[in-house]
Amino acid sequence: MTSYLLLTLIPLLAIIMFDLKMGGQFLLRKKFYLLLVVVTGMMLIFDTLLTSLPIVMYNPTQILGIRVGSIPIEDFLYGYAFVIFLLNAAVFKKILGRHYKSILKSSRPFSWVNTAFPAAVGILITRGYFRYEDIALIGFFLLPYNLILYGVNDIYDYATDKFNPRKNSIEGGLLSPDLHPLMWWSVGLAILCSILIIVGQSAYFILLFIATLLIAIFYSALPLRTKQIPILDSVTSSLHFVLPAVVGIAWVGGIVMPLIGLISFFFWGIASHMVGALPDIDADTKAGERTVATFFGKNVTAILAVVSYIICIGLLFFISLPLWIILPLCVYPINAAWSLRDHVSLLRKRFRFFMMYNLLYGFLITIYLIDHYLF
Repeated sequence: MTSYLLLTLIPLLAIIMFDLKMGGQFLLRKKFYLLLVVVTGMMLIFDTLLTSLPIVMYNPTQILGIRVGSIPIEDFLYGYAFVIFLLNAAVFKKILGRHYKSILKSSRPFSWVNTAFPAAVGILITRGYFRYEDIALIGFFLLPYNLILYGVNDIYDYATDKFNPRKNSIEGGLLSPDLHPLMWWSVGLAILCSILIIVGQSAYFILLFIATLLIAIFYSALPLRTKQIPILDSVTSSLHFVLPAVVGIAWVGGIVMPLIGLISFFFWGIASHMVGALPDIDADTKAGERTVATFFGKNVTAILAVVSYIICIGLLFFISLPLWIILPLCVYPINAAWSLRDHVSLLRKRFRFFMMYNLLYGFLITIYLIDHYLF
């Protein structure tokens, strides 16, 4: 494998694109190439010293094998990427200083735990304990993954978001069109972070991980935009939370999946998406968006959510879980059922309750996992 090549070449290409499109365009200046000559000369001196003594050694299976003297070619790519990054540091700081709050709000910080927690659970139930390297995967499913998922969503959903009173709150931001290019760069940077996750992993894990990212992106992005296909929107939305658990299992080498638990979680995700789609009926209708809620209407969607929650709960009785874990789930279908009597203008309260109750139920699950696996 050529892991070092991936870790240097992809960031180099990314920073070159940033420099030319949004940065200082240093690559278009003659003085930049004079600087590059000086940097190359310094690298030839100091890297030769470090690699020939040798102070720094490389795993031959992790590099391409092309060397300039004793220096792997990847060292030069790393050095050039670092130089271009430093030249553009002021531009990065200026752009992020003005707009980082908008970018961060689009990632839905309140909901980060909803994707990181399943990944952590997948690791724990498979291996039985955590290692330090697990922080990389769990951390990816906190900010980077949610920035990819919701950042792309906010770009493509602006037409409906501007009618939606839920925006500019803990439920999400309203990303104005002038910030869309910056969001694309932020999403690209988040995807770049995934390289640190897949390097050195099995082909099975890499394919599963890439599929997880593609499903997150094309939930909102064209040409697929699955969120505009009723029922499929709920299915793919559920996968945004189920797949991190599957990836967590694969991360520790798990191949056999706890299917009943995952299917139960899958139905929970479907129902929860429907509950979240109900408050958006008016905004989505005004913008001409097709969702499970606009297609079936408020009452049918609420009934489908209740049924999906009941299936989720019923499946858990086939797993050796204590009743104090299963019975509190009954609050979810009850909350969804109350939507049948609510006016559309009040449905936001149901979703807000759902978000808050997730914290309480997540606490119960955490207590169970700590008692069952860590003690």
